[in-house]
Amino acid sequence: MLWAFTPGFAPVFFWLTSACNYLWTNVILLAFLIPYLHKYYFFAEKSNRSGLFSFIMFLFGIIAGWTNENSVCWVIVLLLVFIIKCRNREGMEKWLATGLFGLLIGYALLIFAPGNTARFLVEQSGGSNWLNAEAFKANLKMFVSIFFFQIFLWFFSIRSIMSLDRIKTENAELKKEIILAKLLCVLSFAMTAIMFFSPGFPPRSGFSGTVYLIIAAGLLLRTQKVYGIELVLPNAKKFLFYVGSFYFVMTSMATLYAFCGIHESMQNLVDSAKQFSKKSPQKILQLEPLKEIDQNIDMMSGFHIPGFELEKDENSWINVAFARYYGIKGVRMVKSDQSLNELIK
Repeated sequence: MLWAFTPGFAPVFFWLTSACNYLWTNVILLAFLIPYLHKYYFFAEKSNRSGLFSFIMFLFGIIAGWTNENSVCWVIVLLLVFIIKCRNREGMEKWLATGLFGLLIGYALLIFAPGNTARFLVEQSGGSNWLNAEAFKANLKMFVSIFFFQIFLWFFSIRSIMSLDRIKTENAELKKEIILAKLLCVLSFAMTAIMFFSPGFPPRSGFSGTVYLIIAAGLLLRTQKVYGIELVLPNAKKFLFYVGSFYFVMTSMATLYAFCGIHESMQNLVDSAKQFSKKSPQKILQLEPLKEIDQNIDMMSGFHIPGFELEKDENSWINVAFARYYGIKGVRMVKSDQSLNELIK
């Protein structure tokens, strides 16, 4: 499901910076939520056998809150509602509140971090106003694109929840499953929708919402198996299995093929930078643009191919970072029809 339904898969899983910002932060946040999830199912059971657990959850909350802007805020709201609704129930424990308090502190540290403050000041000084009609249209287009990536998950989840709602049941455990599936779907939608108010809305921003939507779908599939409720017909299961297998094999092969080409181009780029750093480190290295990936291959890969390209301007941050890493004055891309005699100045 992660392979098929993650928008911006390549940066989330293959780019270290983005993986630290989206992939591993979600791992930390989900780990923090495990005790709360256990409490949701077994509220009367005591989890805090010593006062130390409350302190551990407080510290864990700070770390979990200090992860990702568009996910933690909604988790805070959800946990707050959960604690308020259950405050008078037997089994209420201190760690529920201390964990949430730590989460709030961690999120505050994240939002008011120097990096976020600097980014805001840059936007203000540049006269940028992302809350306008043009930006809203661009963000809406991206939101629809992310929703399109998740369309099968949404269709299955909403259809299954509606089917379960029509069942008149007194089974408390089944009701818990349905409520949790609904909450996870709401979380998924909210985590992506909040990006409307962000100055940048890359496809990878939809990863957090995708994770919670996948969990909701998995929960509904488990509900079907445990309670014997038919949400997917046997023939449909077989069809989806074959389609899914074909999709995985095709996209994996196309992605691997593209990666071989990318690796060769990147290796040539790195070799050029290393040689240039030995010969002319105080000059600007100028290179031809990397070979573009064929659009058909990109589509056949399921859009799993990572993109990397240096800019024409050597002062662009990505060019500056590349040049500093390899110990040269600067680097930029030039058109292929330029003379080799003009490549070094």
